[in-house]
Amino acid sequence: MSQDPYAPPKSTVADVGFPQQGKRSRPVLVWLITFFFGLSTVWTLLSLLLVATNAIPTSAIPLPPATREYFDRLTVLDHGFSVGLSALNLYGLALLFLMRANAIRVFLAALAASPLMTGYHLVVKGLASAVDGPAGVGMLLGWLLWCGVLLYAYRLNARGILR
Repeated sequence: MSQDPYAPPKSTVADVGFPQQGKRSRPVLVWLITFFFGLSTVWTLLSLLLVATNAIPTSAIPLPPATREYFDRLTVLDHGFSVGLSALNLYGLALLFLMRANAIRVFLAALAASPLMTGYHLVVKGLASAVDGPAGVGMLLGWLLWCGVLLYAYRLNARGILR
């Protein structure tokens, strides 16, 4: 036997994390998007959990009656869809952080599902009576920010930064 089977390979392994034109660092905006949108999504899940389990006494943070009625009308399926949508957003953020082009598809799916779910809640669950002006503006602003994230991911992909 002329070759030692336990010897390390003689070929070098290139860094497969980035294109071969030199190692590039992750853009700062990707870090900021991952941190702030991830924190926002986790906060949304925590808020949903606290409201769904009535963990916050109504004396501590009083909810308007219309809002309380809206939350009382939500079913396990409604909460499941909310958790699923949040998980989809977190998955898209993880893909973006890993600089994967599939983040665009995941963000598109989440961005398509969110207005559909909101429309359902407006028509069937009475969300319109529970949402006042600032909350509606906040929802619209959230969708616009997610659109901005999607466009940024698309731009990164077009420049060849995502793989």
